[in-house]
Amino acid sequence: MQIDAEIKRLQAMKKANDRITTNLNNRLLDAVKMFGGFEVGLTKFGTRKSSQVIVDIETNALPSEFKTVKATESPNKTAIKEAIKRGEDVKGCEIVEVSNLKIN
Repeated sequence: MQIDAEIKRLQAMKKANDRITTNLNNRLLDAVKMFGGFEVGLTKFGTRKSSQVIVDIETNALPSEFKTVKATESPNKTAIKEAIKRGEDVKGCEIVEVSNLKIN
C-alpha cells in the first residue's frame, strides 16, 4: 500500500539523517579536540569531561548489588561506578574518561 511505502521512505530518510548527524557531531568533536574550543558568532564549541562505566563481563557474573532488574537484566552502572570510586575491584568493569561535545 501507499502508506507502507511512505513509512519505509520516511524510516530510510530518518536513518540517513541520523547517520549524517552522528558523523557531523563526531567530526566537530574531533575538530574541537584538535584545535581547542572556539566560537562562531554567539555559539561556543568546546568539550566537557564525563566518565562512563564499561562492563566487559556477562551480566550474570556480576553480584546482585550491581544489577538493575527490569524485564531483562542489565548492569547497574551507577552502583559499579560508586564501588570502583570507593576502591573496590569489580571484575570486568572500569571507568574511562570521555570527551563530549559542548555547544553553548
